[in-house]
Amino acid sequence: MDELLTETPKSRNPPEQRVKDVPAAKVLAEYSKGQTYNTSLDLYEQVKKNERFYLGDQWSGLKVKSFTPVTLNFLRRCLSYFQAMIVSDDIAVQILPFRKAENREVIGQVYEKSVERVMERTKLKSLLRESLRDTAVDGDSLLYFYFDPDEPSGQEYVQGDIRAELVMNTNVIFGNSYSRHIQDQPYILIVRRRTVREARQEAKMRGIPEWDSIESESEDSYVGEDKQQDDNLCTEIVRFWKERAADGKKHVYVQRVIGKVVTEHAKDTGLSLYPAAWWSWVERRNCYHGVSPLTEVIPTQIAVNQLWTAVTRYVQSAAFPKIVYNSNMFPKGFDTNPSKAVAVAGDVREAQTSVIGGVTLPPQIISTIDSLMQKAMEMMGISDTALGNVRPDNQAAIVAVQEATAAPLALQKLAFYQFVEDCVRVVVDMMRNYYGTREVVIQQDVQDPMTGETIQQEMPVMLDFGTLDLDVTEINVDVGEASYWSRIMQLQTADNLFAKGFYNKMSDYLKDLPQGLVRNRDQLVQELEKREQMQAQQQQAVAAAGPEPPAPGQMMTV
Repeated sequence: MDELLTETPKSRNPPEQRVKDVPAAKVLAEYSKGQTYNTSLDLYEQVKKNERFYLGDQWSGLKVKSFTPVTLNFLRRCLSYFQAMIVSDDIAVQILPFRKAENREVIGQVYEKSVERVMERTKLKSLLRESLRDTAVDGDSLLYFYFDPDEPSGQEYVQGDIRAELVMNTNVIFGNSYSRHIQDQPYILIVRRRTVREARQEAKMRGIPEWDSIESESEDSYVGEDKQQDDNLCTEIVRFWKERAADGKKHVYVQRVIGKVVTEHAKDTGLSLYPAAWWSWVERRNCYHGVSPLTEVIPTQIAVNQLWTAVTRYVQSAAFPKIVYNSNMFPKGFDTNPSKAVAVAGDVREAQTSVIGGVTLPPQIISTIDSLMQKAMEMMGISDTALGNVRPDNQAAIVAVQEATAAPLALQKLAFYQFVEDCVRVVVDMMRNYYGTREVVIQQDVQDPMTGETIQQEMPVMLDFGTLDLDVTEINVDVGEASYWSRIMQLQTADNLFAKGFYNKMSDYLKDLPQGLVRNRDQLVQELEKREQMQAQQQQAVAAAGPEPPAPGQMMTV
């Protein structure tokens, strides 16, 4: 590890190789081709429709004043259940090298610590929850990573850090629409709607002479464009593609285009992976766009709303009884206020009133609506077992309920974990190319001067990420649950081992506890190790001195 450490910090930028720009007309043609393909899938309208139904705007376009339509949004309940089941547990990442060699475990440990730091600074776990919501509603989502040189790094000598941005599936175009594997694409287009002022300022800072020719463009393909009041937005197309660089390896290149203006010339990013991760809810054959679970259930949601609206109107108009009276006998109308007297024309004994109406609603209507909702939710994988309406009577029943609840979302959970793994590999690739020399904390084996034992100690060192010889193709990234309940199980296991005398030292027991379960665990371990060393030294001193001599007048026993 010593050859990877440096005494003085230095910055390292990715090698920029001047390449020929892709003509703006070609980028616009690729964009138009991608839009045509998405339109053939009815992607834009379907995403808008799914978003409206998820948010509860399920009577869009209806103009009626005679009654108020009823919305019983069971779709959002289903998707909330999906989110809760998949991301209810925290996510843990473990990075290990495939081949065992000197320093490789340490490098994997550096990657793991650095990725945890990036996940915390970019609020990546929150973005992953948003990505899960977008994927369930729209069918797909993309997480885009970029390096911001102006972002505070939290270190004294270097500046810049990795950031992440969530992109809707309507704003992503793949070069090969038949493949959903993002890293195998010939090119990727990420579409962003930006203000003209901001786009002009960035183009001017990059030295683009045509910066003042950037004009606003109207779009109606994207969610929210129909409610956009101002017309000062333009469409920025970020194009990524791979080419073989001077070192013989394939590098990722990037270029930005707004209209006919190239706002950022093509440059080599130095990355080997596209700085993005993509996943779908239900995958289609020979298509990079997936299918949302909402799409097939929306007609059922419409039928439920219509039936409940009809039931409500029926109850309001016919279910309540009405008082009928003789208008000749009650010329001033019939007042139902019990504190007021009722005036009658003629003999009071001849006053006639009656009650009519109050037709009972057929129970088959309510049962039909309930059956529709229940069947729709069962087809989406949500049953009474999943919603907790079944009470387990014993331990075997509890396990069966848990397995039945998790089974419908098993494939989506695996796809989500693969998506997180792809994000981790992208972050590692960016750290190797952009981080340069930074301070990291590693664990090294040091010899205790008091006891001579080899112990592990955390040490801050300056490390050049560009010199790490472990790239993204040589690491094994494991993503799994790190939930509160699994940590409790680890604690119970450690308690049982300690009770059976497995641990000789209390410090070893504390080291095996999950991180974050005991406050100031590392400080407690260090304090216990000092006490244990002092006790060991005292025992050694007593053993070296031998048995105490007998007191005067006391016989020595043999």
